[in-house]
Order: sequence, then C-alpha cells, then structure tokens
Amino acid sequence: MRKLLLFVALLLLPVLASADPGDTLLTPDGTLYTIDVEVGAATDSTTVSDSHLVLTSRRGADAKKETIPATIAAGSHTDAAMAFDADSGMLFVFWIHRESLTGSELLFASRNNDGHWSEATQFGGRVFDLRENLRIAVTRKFYDEESEATRSGISVHAVWWEWDTHFGEWFAQYQMLTVINGIVAEPPAPLDLRELARSAAAESEEQLDLDVLRHPLLFTSPKQDSVMVVYGDVKTQKLHEVSVRPSKPKANGRLRVPVGRIEGGSTTPRLTVASNTRMDGVYGDNDRMALFTTDKDAVRYVVMKNGAWSEQQHITLDAQITAGAAIDALRRLVSEH
Repeated sequence: MRKLLLFVALLLLPVLASADPGDTLLTPDGTLYTIDVEVGAATDSTTVSDSHLVLTSRRGADAKKETIPATIAAGSHTDAAMAFDADSGMLFVFWIHRESLTGSELLFASRNNDGHWSEATQFGGRVFDLRENLRIAVTRKFYDEESEATRSGISVHAVWWEWDTHFGEWFAQYQMLTVINGIVAEPPAPLDLRELARSAAAESEEQLDLDVLRHPLLFTSPKQDSVMVVYGDVKTQKLHEVSVRPSKPKANGRLRVPVGRIEGGSTTPRLTVASNTRMDGVYGDNDRMALFTTDKDAVRYVVMKNGAWSEQQHITLDAQITAGAAIDALRRLVSEH
C-alpha cells in the first residue's frame, strides 16, 4: 500500500516540477555551449510539446540559438547534459523525454561540425519506467588489459534516478556509452547501482528527508581515466561511493562496463532538497565532499569530513556574492581544508 501511495503521489506531480538549470560546456576552440529547457512547442514546429531543448553557442560576442530537432516531439524534454568529442567535432546531448505521466525514456542526439543533427537514440533500459536527475561525465582514457597500459578513448558515463514500475522501487542506475570516431557504440545494458555496493546493512527505520538520495552524482578523476559515482540507497538511507574505470578486455574486445570498486559510504546528510531544486556536489581528496543546493537567496550545503556530515549551513546571495562565487568558495573549502 505504501508503494502504491508513493506512485500515485508521483503521478500527481507536474511533469516539469523541478527547475532545470540547463548545462554548460566549453570546447577547446573557445566555443561556449549552453542548453536550456523552453516551455511549450518550438516556433519552428507544428508539434505540440510541453517543453523542448534550445542550444546556444557563443564565440566572443556572437551568439546563436537553435532548437534541437529531436526535442520537438510531443511530451516534455528535460534534464539535458552535453559531451564533446574534440577529434571529430561532434557534440552530444543527452536528456529525458516524458511523453506521459506513466513512463519516460533516456535519449541522446549528436550534432556534427556542419551543424547537422542526428535523430534521437534511446538508451537506459525499459521505456515504461520513470526517470529523473540525469547526470553525465566524460573520461578520455581507458585501461587496455592486453597491453596492461592506459590508452586514449572517450567514454560517456550516465547516472540517473529511476522508478521501477514493476517492483515499485526507486533506485540509481548507471550506464557507460563509448564514443568511437564520433559515433556512440551500441551501449550495454544499464547497471542497477545497488549491485555495485550491495550491503548487509538492515533497512533504516529513522524518518529522514530522503530527497537528497534522489540525486546521483558523477565526478571525473583528474587523470580522466575514471569516475566516482555517488548515489543513494533508500532502504538503508545511505550514500555510497563507487569508483568506475573503463577497461578493454584482451583479444581486441570492445570497451566494457567495468565492475565498480567501492570507495566508501556514509549516512544520509541532513540537507534539505526542495522539489524544484537540483542538488550538486564538490568532491575532493582525503574523504572530503560537499553537497549543495542553490536558489535565488542562498547556497545551502553540508560537508563530509572523516566520514561524518556537518550540519546544514548556507551562504546568502546578493549583488556582491553570486551563486558562482559561493560555489567556488565551497570548492576551495573542500580542497584546502
């Protein structure tokens, strides 16, 4: 009954309940890309949609906007994230498409150097499950088991929060997509992240604000050869940290979904995450991490040190202290102290 009530409550939420801040990407040639959700149908489309994605490219003072063609389809298109392959000049956009309140799908499309867009390609498993809070990260190296050496190769890592309509459970999912000569290879099946850090811990009975667990995060290593996945487990009310490194098996195999290495875990921090707020994070060395949310008034955050979370604190925003400045200060706090 509890799961049924949760699912019914989910269906009553507006499709665009969370504010989508969009994504930003700077390429090596100095082009700055931003991507935003615009409510309603695109002006260059006869299809009625709840929302579509608009890409803006900037070089100096010049700016150009364009609707991503695959997002003019009916439904809502949100949670956009970007990746770029400098060798081929291909720009990749990943997003969530919701055509109804009872299901969603993960899609990506690519744009080449000439500005031509591909059709959308689906990834991420069953279309009838519900998904939110899609994040991606890019690594540019992989481990070659044949030569026992690190080689160059682009992998796009994706995580998201998913409602399994069959079993009635929320959980985090992970998938790795390999880019070869500007083309995304057929992706392997997604991984239920609970399998990477299966714990014998009992289910927690404590009543906490579990919205913080609904925002899985990805952090690319400085060497760009692995990612740290931080994700929540609703049953145990814990956060897990798993390191994932792309690898290529012997005998000229393709890049594979690697087995994650558990790096750590913690209890759920007491950070309030509103329904219209996105949670982000800063990851540092020596078991240091900060989680934060941003609204027009403040950046609210918690910091983990030696496996323990601080109480929630905040930085008030005004004309002198912008959100960017507050987040930079938080990043210095994590890296230097």
